[in-house]
Order: sequence, then C-alpha cells, then structure tokens
Amino acid sequence: MHIRSSALVLAFALLLGACGGDGGGGTGPVPPSTTGSISGQVTAGSTAVPNAQVALSGGGTQTTNANGQFSFSNLEPRSYTLTLQLPQGFTLGTESATKSVMVTAGAAASVNFGVRAIPAASASVMAGNDNQFSPSAVTIVRGGTVTWTFGSVAHNVIFNQTTGAPTNVPIVSSTTESRTFNSDGTFPYVCTLHAGMTGTVQVHAP
Repeated sequence: MHIRSSALVLAFALLLGACGGDGGGGTGPVPPSTTGSISGQVTAGSTAVPNAQVALSGGGTQTTNANGQFSFSNLEPRSYTLTLQLPQGFTLGTESATKSVMVTAGAAASVNFGVRAIPAASASVMAGNDNQFSPSAVTIVRGGTVTWTFGSVAHNVIFNQTTGAPTNVPIVSSTTESRTFNSDGTFPYVCTLHAGMTGTVQVHAP
C-alpha cells in the first residue's frame, strides 16, 4: 500500500512539471532584430543647429530638434544617403551636404554634420557700469562693425596692438563708439581701467 501511494505522488509531481513547462508564463529566446537605425547631430562649432532638414534616401525627412539631433528607426539593412538642408544663418563651410551610411540589423549608425554659422555684419557690446563687456565675445563678417555702448562709468577699449585690429577706443562714458574690422582673425581687447574687463571680436570671411 505504501509503495502504491509513493508511485501516485511521483506521477502527480511529474504531471505538474509537464504542465508548468507548457505554460504561457515561460519566456523563450528573443528573436534578433531585423532592422537598424540612424541617429546624429548637426552642430556649428559647439552650438546645436535646430530646424535643419535631414532627408533619407528612399523617403523620410527629419527636422533637427533644439539640440540639433535627428534619428531614423526601423530601417532595412542596406546603404542609405542622408542629405542636409540648413536653416537661414548657417552655411556648410567645408562640410558635405550628403553623407552615405551603412545600416546593419540590430545596430544604430551615427552620422554627424559640422557646419558653420554665417557671421553677422554687425554686433553690439555694452560696456557696463558693472565693469563687464556684454557679450564678452562677438563674431562678425570681415568688413563688419562692432559698436560699444558706454554707460556713466568711463571705460576704454584697447586691442593690445593685434595686427589688423582697428584703432583703440579712448576713455569715454555715456556715448557709443564703432569700429570696423577689415581683417580676418581673433581680436582680444581690454579695458585698462578695470582689471578683468576683457572681450573678443572674432572676424570671418564672408
């Protein structure tokens, strides 16, 4: 009788094991992905370029977000071409408007574009009563003009004899002074009346 009871218990245990193996709660192997993706960023130096159009060969266009980023997902594995169209205020510079990229299954391909901001024809700088130039750095096109506005506190603008720099601005207050930059390059300047009061003008070719 004891042997028969043991046999019944063993059979019941085997039955439970078999049922558990066929249940829907089990997880089988995940099939490998059959598609890939492309992501990237459009920048001008360290500045993100939003609202650029990135077109994918075979259809589909993405607009870069505030961080200059774009992405395409669920792509069949093969070679693609990306074509970049920039918003106003930017130029390709030495960058190519089209780039080829190979997409492989289960992988994310990365494609970035490095472009250049078109320099402005003019810029304005406040020489404030807080003894700061604001903004401290501006970028203009060759032949462009920078205008400094001075408050009630007297300042000057001294270019430290940098080759190609315009004439210095003498000690003035409550007025404006403009200078035209006809040479490419970086032109640092200081106010010699106040330590640490510095600025920079970056000049680029058109």
